[in-house]
Amino acid sequence: KGETADSNDSKNDDTDGITNIFADCWSSPALTAKATELSNIAKEHHENLASNYECQVLEFTGYGKKFIKAAGCVCHDLVQQALQLASYRMFGKQVGTYEAALTRTFLHGRTETARPVSPQSQAFVECMGLEPHDGHRQEKAALLKKAAAVHDEYQRVAANGRGVDRHLFGLSGMVRDEDSQPSLFSNPLLLRSKTWKLSTSSVIFLPGFGPSTVDGIAIGYRVEANSCTFTCTSRTDNNAVRPFCELLDEALTEIGDLLRDKEESV
Repeated sequence: KGETADSNDSKNDDTDGITNIFADCWSSPALTAKATELSNIAKEHHENLASNYECQVLEFTGYGKKFIKAAGCVCHDLVQQALQLASYRMFGKQVGTYEAALTRTFLHGRTETARPVSPQSQAFVECMGLEPHDGHRQEKAALLKKAAAVHDEYQRVAANGRGVDRHLFGLSGMVRDEDSQPSLFSNPLLLRSKTWKLSTSSVIFLPGFGPSTVDGIAIGYRVEANSCTFTCTSRTDNNAVRPFCELLDEALTEIGDLLRDKEESV
């Protein structure tokens, strides 16, 4: 009662008083042409970038979360040992490996680096060898469990904010342009240790992400009840994705056999 048409219109207005300042832009032929030009450039750039990379999905159906937990292991710990064995056989040595550790218990916490390469993982992959062999099966199984346990501990430490990488990154960020860089940040060992030839992370949604170095491989993985899915990405000119997936399938199979041996011997 007593309301005007204008007042009714204002009540039905769902813009909350927001004005679209770009509304008239599309009526300008010059602006439309420029937007089309820029979008075409962006499309070409994206296509060129994407064409430089290849991606392959490995669906491993030998086992999954149920088997891993029944064997007394944590999923990401066991998967990481398989990744380490595959990379050892591919490159002839262990390489700098990044795995994300979530720091969600902290306000604005996001990630810290869990470093999977350890003396224990080295002992495991060297015992497994550059080629599959049947010897030392009990020793292999014991070294696998030790390497997985050490990785699990580092994951916990990193998740609690006690990893080294974000701390070092924060310290490096405190160096002002006019200051001389501390020798620590140019140390060859530190530089090599944070050159992530393998970038790995458990992901909720596949396909995953890209590598952090030109010669690197990125592996996003998801462990299901009875399977494991890996998305491996690398630059096309590295020709790394297919052989790595083959070696990873081999490594997962061997590790499964070791754990079954241990179950049967109990």
